[in-house]
Amino acid sequence: MATDFPQQFEDLYQAADQALYSAKKAGKHGFVVKKSSSIADSLSESFHPVSAIPLPGLLEYINSGVALLEMGDPIRLIYVSQSFYRIIDADPQHFPLPQDLAQLIHPDDMPSLERALRQGLQQKQAVEHTHRLSANGKTWAWWHIRAVQVQYDNPHPVMLVTTTDVSQFKESELRLQEANRRLQTAFDQTDQHVWEVDLASAFFRLFSSGETIPRESAAIAFPEGLIAQGWIHPGSVPRFRDFANDLLQGQTQGSGNFVIQFQNTGCYGWACLSYRLLTSENGAAGKAIGIIEPLPQTFLDPKTPASLSPALPSSLTSDLVAILHADLTQDTVYQFFCEGHTVMPALSCSQLLQQESVKLFSEDERQTVAAHFSRDQLQTLHRQGVDWLSSPAYRRIDANGDIRWVCHTLHLTVSPDTQHLHLDFYQLRADQRCQWEAAIGGNTTRDPITHIYDRATMRLFVETLTHRQTEGLCSLALLHVGGLVKRYAPEPRRFNQLRLYLASLLYFILGESCLIGQDQPDQFLLFFPKVRWPRIVILSPCPMSGQRLISTAFSKRFPAC
Repeated sequence: MATDFPQQFEDLYQAADQALYSAKKAGKHGFVVKKSSSIADSLSESFHPVSAIPLPGLLEYINSGVALLEMGDPIRLIYVSQSFYRIIDADPQHFPLPQDLAQLIHPDDMPSLERALRQGLQQKQAVEHTHRLSANGKTWAWWHIRAVQVQYDNPHPVMLVTTTDVSQFKESELRLQEANRRLQTAFDQTDQHVWEVDLASAFFRLFSSGETIPRESAAIAFPEGLIAQGWIHPGSVPRFRDFANDLLQGQTQGSGNFVIQFQNTGCYGWACLSYRLLTSENGAAGKAIGIIEPLPQTFLDPKTPASLSPALPSSLTSDLVAILHADLTQDTVYQFFCEGHTVMPALSCSQLLQQESVKLFSEDERQTVAAHFSRDQLQTLHRQGVDWLSSPAYRRIDANGDIRWVCHTLHLTVSPDTQHLHLDFYQLRADQRCQWEAAIGGNTTRDPITHIYDRATMRLFVETLTHRQTEGLCSLALLHVGGLVKRYAPEPRRFNQLRLYLASLLYFILGESCLIGQDQPDQFLLFFPKVRWPRIVILSPCPMSGQRLISTAFSKRFPAC
């Protein structure tokens, strides 16, 4: 009841509607009288029912569009909301209704949209569909709709459609699909495979290549399921368990070389497994995504004659950290393999050596092997007659930021064709050797010429480590270079140089699994604290002295626990 005049019709109508709503809410057989000097003021003092919200305003400001489709032939738009105009950036004055739906929908999407709408109409079900739409036929947006039939005074069935602009999400999906296609194309041209480990469940999956959508293997417990099913060769199992333990404990990235069974052939071969850890939104470790990359059968560079680069002994493969093949004369890099990946850096040899020297942990260790990481000093050493060099163990910071013990061997040789000086650099893990040194209290002394352990240190190694061994096999060999002392007695400098060469060559051939010591100037002690299977050693004349190498050995077998 209005007592003041004039009053606006809209205010009176909404007040009457609100009174009706209040009366219905209070129950049957009642009434409500709204009395105020200003109806507009009374409206602001009480609750507004949903029915009092103007529908045109609601449809104008929502982010979704609303439309009515007349399901004749052709399908026509007979109503669109103000928000519909705004979303497609269309002027209502130049957007006549009714309008054929096909004039707005992309030609490639219209057939599937029409089939979906008519099928939903026939089955009396709601329809959802994603397609492209444009008001001008040039700029296309991705829309997702939901349509359902409604009662409407029309000779044809009518469907109410609510629309949502999903262009941003669809474009992201298309970019992701394109990136996946590029990645798949790249993997199809390599012999690499992708794998993942879920840290929460500790399950492993391998993704095959050669398909539009990579097919994943069944989930396998990591690492014991892989070991039990024979994916990992028995000789690589201990090292693989250490690798898996680091991953499951959240190490952000890592790599390792193992003998694995390739699933496409069923055969065993050397491969590098590397991974990076992905974290969830809250920073917790989620999944490790990795690559399996078969290691090359040889690390010789195809651009240089095979005689210039010694083949990598298979016993070193598991401990391999880095290999560098370079032309020191031209200061170029032929091949660089580091921590499981073969890369072709856009760096000169001198720049790459400098970059690697920065990874050395301490300044003292850097000074000890500084000449080995300098192109100029390596060239000087070769002019002085040095062909082979080995380093003591030193600490290096790997790509994960961890400090690891490593050692390296260098080989310098001149190409007979170009007379260029070539460098072969082999860096190996030395953690095991350092553990063995710790087992004897770190009391090690070395021969001043060859820089390998002296006889007293080797004796301490043998006595300590054989008593600690509880199973398996250990082995000690005495290697004698026949005629070396007699032939080079008049040339002590040449004699000492050959001793250094032989020690470096033995390190290169035998790797971390062997402790090498000097017994006599022409005799070497080779001790294998852990031998997992018998070794066959073929002895041949020394390539530098021409003297015959003669060895005697004994081994001790321990019963299994």
